[in-house]
Amino acid sequence: CWVCLVLFLTNEIIELIVEETNKNAQQFLSKNRLTKSSRFSKWIPTDQQEIKKFFGLIIWMGLVQMPTLEDYWSISTRYKNNVVQNIMSRNRFELILRFLHFSDNEKASDDRIYKVRDLIDKLIENFQKILEPEEFLAVDETMVPFRGRLIFRQYIPGKAHKYGVKLFKLCGTNGYTYNVQVYAGKSQVDGKGLGCRVVLDLSQRYLNAGRTIITDNFYTSVPLAYELLKNKTHLVGTLRSNRVKLPKPTKHTQHKIGRAHV
Repeated sequence: CWVCLVLFLTNEIIELIVEETNKNAQQFLSKNRLTKSSRFSKWIPTDQQEIKKFFGLIIWMGLVQMPTLEDYWSISTRYKNNVVQNIMSRNRFELILRFLHFSDNEKASDDRIYKVRDLIDKLIENFQKILEPEEFLAVDETMVPFRGRLIFRQYIPGKAHKYGVKLFKLCGTNGYTYNVQVYAGKSQVDGKGLGCRVVLDLSQRYLNAGRTIITDNFYTSVPLAYELLKNKTHLVGTLRSNRVKLPKPTKHTQHKIGRAHV
């Protein structure tokens, strides 16, 4: 499992996390007066090896779930385990969790996801290095479950997880992700319409190669088809009958079905 993970979570990304986590801790400590009993006063800079252990524990906790975070360090017979306790103390784990960071707070921008932008860009770069897609690619959306406070948190009733962060993804027929975009709200969208822009942005690297993009009716449109054809790429997808610039022969009239009288 870890062998596969390091293909994506490279030393470059780990070093980014180490640097920004230490920087975030230093910024916090320099701006706050701490008492001797404060747990923050016990902070020491982290390093690559410790961050790898930290993420290893996060993965393990996802597989072996307990009621609370504290239970992983419980001495109770019901919860006691040596896996977590032998790797990292609870106080140290919580300190890293508190200061974990991926960007410099002092370089904030209008980008709503600036705090994870560098991380996402580096992950996508690794996704695209490892595997080259075949002819067919699909664009669709998925939800990352999240119920916390977030200005661009979405509510989609039809999804298995109704609340969360919406991601637009470009995937192969085997389900492998080649590109991803975080939907940060309407104020972050510009250009030719959300559906068209998303497909063109996600597939930009793989155009002009005779590939076929598959979409559902949220994305499929005549302008998108023309844009892809200009780049030697085909489009296959379901189409809404009320789309703009849709040729009349392709439209059909909706007939009301009345109740039968017995």
